[in-house]
Amino acid sequence: MNCSATLKKTSCILLLLVSTLLGENYYVSKSYGNNNNDGKSVSSPFKTIAKAASVMTAGDVCYIREGSYHESITINNKDGSQGSPIVFTRYNNERVILDGTLPIDTSWTVHSGNIYKKKLSFTPWQLFVGGLEQVMARWPNAKFSDESIWDNDNHWAKGTIDDDENAYSNGTMIDDPYTNDQGESINLSSQGFDLDQTNKEAIAILNTGSFRTWSRKVTSHSGGTFNYATTPGWKTKHHYYYLEGRLEFLDSAGEWFFDTADSMLYLWPENNANPKDLDIRGKVQSYAFNITASEYIHIKNLEFFATTVYFYNGDNSLIYGCNFMYPSCSKRMLRVVDTQPELTLFTSSSTDNIIRKSAFRNTDGSVIEMWGGDNMIDSCYFNNIDYSVADNSSIMLTIRMNGSDNTFSHNTIHKTGASATVKVGNSGLVEYNNLYDTGHLQSDGSMIPIYRG
Repeated sequence: MNCSATLKKTSCILLLLVSTLLGENYYVSKSYGNNNNDGKSVSSPFKTIAKAASVMTAGDVCYIREGSYHESITINNKDGSQGSPIVFTRYNNERVILDGTLPIDTSWTVHSGNIYKKKLSFTPWQLFVGGLEQVMARWPNAKFSDESIWDNDNHWAKGTIDDDENAYSNGTMIDDPYTNDQGESINLSSQGFDLDQTNKEAIAILNTGSFRTWSRKVTSHSGGTFNYATTPGWKTKHHYYYLEGRLEFLDSAGEWFFDTADSMLYLWPENNANPKDLDIRGKVQSYAFNITASEYIHIKNLEFFATTVYFYNGDNSLIYGCNFMYPSCSKRMLRVVDTQPELTLFTSSSTDNIIRKSAFRNTDGSVIEMWGGDNMIDSCYFNNIDYSVADNSSIMLTIRMNGSDNTFSHNTIHKTGASATVKVGNSGLVEYNNLYDTGHLQSDGSMIPIYRG
C-alpha cells in the first residue's frame, strides 16, 4: 500500500473541503476598481459592490475599500449557510458609505430675495446642505437646528375641537389661532394662503387620532377652514396639524421646495449663503441593499447615508456595527400622501434575523419593521426618530416587530415623535433598554404597548 499517495489524496480532499467552507474573498474599490477584474485581490478589485454581489456564493466575503458608493445592490435567491454566510464589510477599518443621494451642482439663479432656484433632471424627496437635512417648506415654521421640529405645542397649528367637540367633523379642520411661546401668531386665516389651487393643493399633516397622524391633500379652503379626505381613527380631541406642499410656505432660511410640475428646486440657504458655495445633495434612493428570498446575508461595519436596507422573505441574516444616518423619509415633497415611508424593513415572514450594535438617526417615519418572528434587535442606538409621524402602520410605532418570540434588548431610544415606541409581537422579550424623551408629536400611547391575547 502506498501510504504517501493515500495521504496526499486525503490532504487534497481536506484542502478542497476547507477551501469550499471558507469561500472566496472579493474586493471592491470605487477609486481604482474595474468590473472586468476578477475581484479576488486588493490589486484587482471590482468597481461596484453590485458586481461582487452578483458572483458571491456561500462563505464569500466582500471587502469594500473606502469611499462613498451610490449603488442599488440586488440580491435574489442567494443563500449563505450557517457558518458560511455571504458577508459585505469594509476593508481594514476603512470608511465606507452607502449614499442614497445625488449631488446638485452650482448653477443656481435667484428666484426672489434669498431664495434660489435650479431645474433638476431627477426628483429628490429629501435635501441636504453640508450633510444636514433641510426643512421641507412648511407652515407653521419649525427647524431641526433648534429642535423646534419636535414641538407641536408651539410649531404646529391647532384645531378648535378641544373647545367644542362638535365644531366640525372628520374631513374638516377649523383653525384655532394662538400665539406661541416665541410670540409668533399661528393663525391660518391671516396668512392669505391659497391651499386648494388645482394640482398644487397644500398637503396637511394631521394628528387627528391621538396616536395616529395622516397626510392628506387639501380639497377646499376658505379663511381658517379647510377640507380633506377623511382619516381613520378620527377623535374629538387634541387636533394638531401643519402644512406642506406649496412654494408660498418657503419663507425661512433652511427651507426648501421641489415643484414636481416643472422639476424646479427652490432653496433658502442658512445664513443667506449662496448655494454655489455649498455642498447640496438630494435623496433619490430608498434602499442600497434590496434582498429577496435569501438567507445568511451579513452586512457589517458599513455606513448608510439617506438610504437603508430591505429584506423580503429573508432569514438568518445580520446587520452588525452599521451606522444609518437619515435612513428613511416620506415622499410628501413629491406629492405622495397617505403612504407609509419606505423604511428599514424585514418583511414577508423574515425570521431569525438580528440587528446588533448599529445606530439609526434622523428619520421621517418609523425606523424599523420586522415581520416574521424570532427576530432580534440588540445593543442598538436610536435618536431623532420620526418628526412627522404620518402614515405609519398599525398604531404608528417607532419600532414594530411582528410575529412571535422576538427580542428587543440592551437598546437606547430617545427623541421620538410617536406616542408608542416598541412593539415586539406575541411572546416577545423586552429587557435592559433605555427609553426616554419619546412621544413628542402624538398623545395617548406608551413606550412598550402590550396587548392581551
